[in-house]
Amino acid sequence: MPSKVCNQAGCHALVPMSERYCQAHRREVIKHKNEVYDHNHRNREHDKFYHSKEWKTVREQVMKDHGGLCVQCDMFGIVNDANVVDHIIPIEVDYSKRLDITNLQPLCHQHHALKTADDLRRRK
Repeated sequence: MPSKVCNQAGCHALVPMSERYCQAHRREVIKHKNEVYDHNHRNREHDKFYHSKEWKTVREQVMKDHGGLCVQCDMFGIVNDANVVDHIIPIEVDYSKRLDITNLQPLCHQHHALKTADDLRRRK
């Protein structure tokens, strides 16, 4: 399999052509990206909410009610685990619906990313 040098300056580790960084530097890059995102983009009020006992309880109930499966995949006849409980109406739009069980749906990462991108596009 063809290899190339890690993109980190000074690192001479070889990585597959499909990768940019070696294992050690990949962790550093991801950590740095998360820190930048936390500092510049994360909403502190929402972050606090997602760590609350109330959210964890409601999230668990939604997952249980749907058998832990992605509702979007299910509509296509695909059985796929849900990783995220999504707010149908985002909390940025209506914070009062943040614990409304009828405003929540379990989604896989792929469907959540698609829905989030669509929500952002609509709001802009």
